[in-house]
This record gives sequence, structure tokens and C-alpha cells, in this order.
Amino acid sequence: MAAVVDSDFLHDLTRDGYVIVRGIISPEEAHQYAEKAGDWLEGFNLGYKKDDPATWRKENLPGQRSGIHAQFSIAHAQWVWDLKTNPKWVELFERIWGTKELLEHKASPWPHTDQSPHKPDLFCIQSLINLVSRESSDK
Repeated sequence: MAAVVDSDFLHDLTRDGYVIVRGIISPEEAHQYAEKAGDWLEGFNLGYKKDDPATWRKENLPGQRSGIHAQFSIAHAQWVWDLKTNPKWVELFERIWGTKELLEHKASPWPHTDQSPHKPDLFCIQSLINLVSRESSDK
């Protein structure tokens, strides 16, 4: 599956403040990354089993804030680095910034920077990669 990056995606990003880009990683790649994420969660031995939806409960997951695992160095797990350095993903950010000289914030266990309304120019882009499909019935 080829990435769906139309010529207007930068315009849409600037106009709307977000853009959805489909197909950056293939369904097969997404499945492999999701499996590794499941293995990571199972490694806490809290009762979570990636193949058993009945165990996908808050009490079976490591501590989190706002649904995000900021602790436990997840940002530095090998599978996360493999995902963040996927050449197709990197190429998308090269197009956004117009350079191959990209910076990945990695000094903190909470790799998070917000675009500030006090800074008029664009200086950061946050991203999210969905590894599994989301259904309208999901909460």
C-alpha cells in the first residue's frame, strides 16, 4: 500500500492545524508494531494478555496519565524507535520541515512539546500513529 500523501497535505496542516495521512506504514508493519506493543504491556505481568480482550482493562495496565504511558521509558523501547525511524515516516517529516536535519526529542521520559500560542511561527509537530483500527464502538 502506498502512502496517501497528496500535494495539499501541507496546506491542510497549515490551515487546519492537523492532517491525517494514511498508509505511511503498511497494515503488516502496523500489526508487527502492535504485537511488540502487546509484548511490552504483557511484560509488566499485571494480567494483560494481548490476545484476550477481556484483559484489556485499566487494572491490567501499568500506571498511565491521560491514557499515555509516560513512565517506563516506552519512548525508548526498540520497537518505538523502529517505528519513529521508519523511512516513510521520516520522509513525511522531512517534507513538513523542508529538511533532512530533523530533531527527535529524547532527553525526557515524557517526550512532549506543545505548539505555543505565544510563538507565532510553527516550531513543533506532534504525531500519532494508529497501529490498530479504531471502531466507532471503542471507548
